[in-house]
Amino acid sequence: MFLSPVRRSLIIVFVLLLRSAPVRPVTPDQKLLRLVPPDTQVLAGINPAPPGNRHNRFVLITRENLKDMDDFKSLSGGDPTRHISQVMFAAKAGAPGKSGEHSLFVSGHFDRERIYRSAIDGGGTSKTYRGFGLVEIKPFARDQSGMDEVRWLAVLDSSVLVLGSIASVMEELDQWLNPAAPDPRLMQMLGALRRDDDAWSIILGGNSSKVRESLMALNPDLAKLADGKVLRLGIRYAHSIEFEYAVDPSSESPEVEPDSRSGASPVAPTGAFSLLGSLQLQSNGDGGAHGTVKVSQERYDRWLSELWRWSHQNRSSGH
Repeated sequence: MFLSPVRRSLIIVFVLLLRSAPVRPVTPDQKLLRLVPPDTQVLAGINPAPPGNRHNRFVLITRENLKDMDDFKSLSGGDPTRHISQVMFAAKAGAPGKSGEHSLFVSGHFDRERIYRSAIDGGGTSKTYRGFGLVEIKPFARDQSGMDEVRWLAVLDSSVLVLGSIASVMEELDQWLNPAAPDPRLMQMLGALRRDDDAWSIILGGNSSKVRESLMALNPDLAKLADGKVLRLGIRYAHSIEFEYAVDPSSESPEVEPDSRSGASPVAPTGAFSLLGSLQLQSNGDGGAHGTVKVSQERYDRWLSELWRWSHQNRSSGH
C-alpha cells in the first residue's frame, strides 16, 4: 500500500511529543537525511513546537507510519533521558496487494539499553545486522490496528532511532554505512523548505489514487494540480496557519498500483473538508506552480476536528 485513504493517511501528530525539544528554527536533520534511501516516495517531518503552541502538527503519511509513531512513543516512554529534536517519516510503494515499506526516524538522545529492554520485555527479540544491535518487534497482543507486520527497531549512537519495516530498516542501515546518492528531486524539494517550517511533506509518487484522495481533504484543486507531479507542502503555525505548496513538473512520478486489499474507499466531502479554499497559483514559468495560503487558527482546529470525527465514523462503520 502506498498512501492509504484520507481516514488513514492524513495523520495528526500531537505536539506534546515534541514539546520538550529545543525551540529554534530547524532544517531537516542531516543525520536523518543520511538514512533516507534514494527511492523514497514519501518523506515528511515535524519540528519542535514553541511554548504555548498547542496546534497539532499535520503531515501526509501512511497508516504504517502512524503505527510506527505510536509504538515509538510506547517503547521509549520509559526512558527518562529521552530527548526528541526532530521526527521524520519515510515510505515507498510495495508490491501490488501488499503494504509498502515504511520507517520512522527520530533524532535526539535515547537510552539504547533501556529502550531495547522495554522492547524485549514486550516480546521482541535481539538481532544483529552488519554489526548493528537491534530488536525485532512482533505485533503487540493489544494492537487493534489490524497490522500483523514484524518490524525492526534500531538505536544508532544514542542520537538516532529508527523503527520500521524490516526491508526498510535494512536499507537504511546500509545507507548509514555507505550513503548512496539521494534522489535529486527530493534534495531539490528539501532545499526549498523554509527554516521556519514546523511540519512538511514531500510526495514523489503523486500518480496514485490514494495520494489524490488524501490531498482532496486539503483542496481539490491542489489534488488535481499535483497529480503525477512532485509536491512539497510546508506548514507554519503562528497567529494564522500558513500552508506553502510547490509543484515540480520536471519529472512525472511513476504510476503506483492501488491497494487491492482495500477496495473503494470513501473520500471526505470536499465542501466540509477542503481547508485551503481558493488557491492563488503563481506560475514558475516552466509549467510548475507554487503558492501560499493562510487560514485562521480557529478554522484549522475546526477542520482537524471535523476530519478526525469523519475518519472515526468511517472506521467504526467498517469502511
